[in-house]
Amino acid sequence: MVVKSHGGQVKSRNSLRKTPRNKGKFSVSRCVQPFKDGDRVIIKVEPTVKDNQVHHRFMNRLGTIMGRRGKAYVVKVNDFGKDKTIYVIPIHLRKLVVTP
Repeated sequence: MVVKSHGGQVKSRNSLRKTPRNKGKFSVSRCVQPFKDGDRVIIKVEPTVKDNQVHHRFMNRLGTIMGRRGKAYVVKVNDFGKDKTIYVIPIHLRKLVVTP
């Protein structure tokens, strides 16, 4: 027998949940935030925006901006020793700020 797949968001209930105060809200400035090639970013999936949501395997992963493809950015992520290329819109990305 074939096992049912249950869809792409299986086992992601807690990681794609927002607090009741922030439910349904998102920052418009995060939709248009600019990134340059070589910027280090953190992939934080915004659960209120279903467009171009990456797999929850890549939640809170660190990546590098490689370029643009339409409205999305090309992000290179190391997935347990193997480099993978992901296309992500800016609302699901946050710039990594390094403080000395």
